Amino acid sequence: MICGNSYGRFSWKKGSKPQKEYKVLSQKLGQNLLKRSLANEALSLHRLIFLIIYN
Repeated sequence: MICGNSYGRFSWKKGSKPQKEYKVLSQKLGQNLLKRSLANEALSLHRLIFLIIYN
């Protein structure tokens, strides 16, 4: 376990470019997930209001 972790750290330190690309990718992924969750929340809120008004 420790050996794998140290190797992973070493490989990240060796090249700075892949790490930057990884950061950008993770940021994009995070933004997409956030947008999706917000859209889902808005959708559920609309459904809730719809149910309250029409029941």
